[in-house]
Amino acid sequence: MAKKVFVSGCYDLLHSGHVEFFQQASQYGDLYVGIGSDATYLEYKHRKPMFPQEERLFMVKNIKAVKDAYINEGSGVIDFLPTLDKVKPDVFVVNAEGGSDEKRRICKERGIEYVELQRTPHAGLKARSSSGLKKALLNVSDNSAQEVGIPTRLDLAGTWIDQPYVSMHHPGWAITISLEPTFEVRDRCGLSTSTRKMIQKIWPVKLPKMDPEMLARLVFCFENNPERHDGIISGAQDSIGICVPGLVRHYYDNNFWPEKIESTQDEMTLRFLEDHLVMIPMEPRRPGSRINLSQSLNGIGWIVGPLVGGQLLFSGVNIAIPYALVGIFVLAVALVLLICAILTFVATLIVVVCSGTLSLIAFFALYLGESIMFPTIFSLALRDAGTKTKLASSLLIMTIVGGAVAPVIMGYIADTTGSMAIAFLIPLVCYGVIGGYAFSKRSVSSFAKK
Repeated sequence: MAKKVFVSGCYDLLHSGHVEFFQQASQYGDLYVGIGSDATYLEYKHRKPMFPQEERLFMVKNIKAVKDAYINEGSGVIDFLPTLDKVKPDVFVVNAEGGSDEKRRICKERGIEYVELQRTPHAGLKARSSSGLKKALLNVSDNSAQEVGIPTRLDLAGTWIDQPYVSMHHPGWAITISLEPTFEVRDRCGLSTSTRKMIQKIWPVKLPKMDPEMLARLVFCFENNPERHDGIISGAQDSIGICVPGLVRHYYDNNFWPEKIESTQDEMTLRFLEDHLVMIPMEPRRPGSRINLSQSLNGIGWIVGPLVGGQLLFSGVNIAIPYALVGIFVLAVALVLLICAILTFVATLIVVVCSGTLSLIAFFALYLGESIMFPTIFSLALRDAGTKTKLASSLLIMTIVGGAVAPVIMGYIADTTGSMAIAFLIPLVCYGVIGGYAFSKRSVSSFAKK
């Protein structure tokens, strides 16, 4: 009985290199192929595949060397695990570029032979790669042998915020440069990705040959359809920065379209920019970066409370009224504090254990419950401090350093494990310590009264 062999990949632009890889892998036994889903492709590549998963599955299944193929139901780089467990192969084959210690570990745990193949073209054929084919598609040669793909706009000055909103207050120049990065540009990166995608729907390969400024006006009109009801006008700098070649300067004075456009393709100027501009592709922000936002939300309660209290006490009304209101409020404080404490602990536990929408709601709920904690702790701790009030208040103020240390630790845990939920074990333990301290003090107080 022949061995089962398994390979996995996206196979978006199927080419001779893939077929040769399949043929080499099939020499080890019957070949089964796992294919990355559209959702996984979008998550990993930050763009949709050229061909949907159904078409890729159809093409791969009909390759002679392939016994059968499946759409991987997992996610991320290791999206093939459900397919791997379904096929139960004897051999797992990867090319040299696709090998990893993680894949080797998975195979070792399951008793699967791990094989790495060198990427070699079939005899007499050119070496092919998906990235090379995609680059070739974006750079189609015309009769003048000039390679022209769909450029990308890079902002150099004054164009980050859409015009004319800036020039309403400060008229002046905006500077852009039309370029084609050597790496894949991610969505919402500031390089006019939305405008560029809209252009690719109209002209998939390259811009048409026409007056650049007229072309930019045309793109601007396409992007700002008069039927839009959201009132948002996408800035002209997006279309100008893509359609007008070279270094471009456009002057705005509270109008949607600039009054003047100047451009240069001077070799010395462009070479200077090329030597001094460095573009570095960066990974998407990891979950740990969201802690800063959470800390900001935590501070809202500290700001609003004193403002409301000061307005009540010093607005000139009868002092008895705010004190009466405070007296009524105090009756509910114990219940409120208890609810906030329980809310914080339970919400943190939900964040650690659960996922999805419920986890997101709990994430914000825990900071709502936590916002009241420090002011309350500060007041209660100083109530009976007596002559040690200054020292006690200094020590209490120093404790907020935890707001600087804990997020760093949580961020490191989140980045290392890949799970923000695990990172929330840190505040969960802290809340447990606080709760234990509160119950111990309550027990001591009750004992002393007896």
